[in-house]
Amino acid sequence: MDQKLLVPLDILLDYLSASTMGSIRTWLSQQMVFSAHYMALQMTRLSMLGIYRAMGLNEEAKQS
Repeated sequence: MDQKLLVPLDILLDYLSASTMGSIRTWLSQQMVFSAHYMALQMTRLSMLGIYRAMGLNEEAKQS
């Protein structure tokens, strides 16, 4: 990885795995109200866009 991370890699990986597993556990406990395809799409969007963009917030909102 050539660029410097803003968050240490171990914390980043812990956060990503815990949030993903938490979302999957909730989905399963709620009787999988969404299809597996839909959940995969949403998790991919969260991963690719990040939380702020997935919420529809712009970069300026992250700075404040």
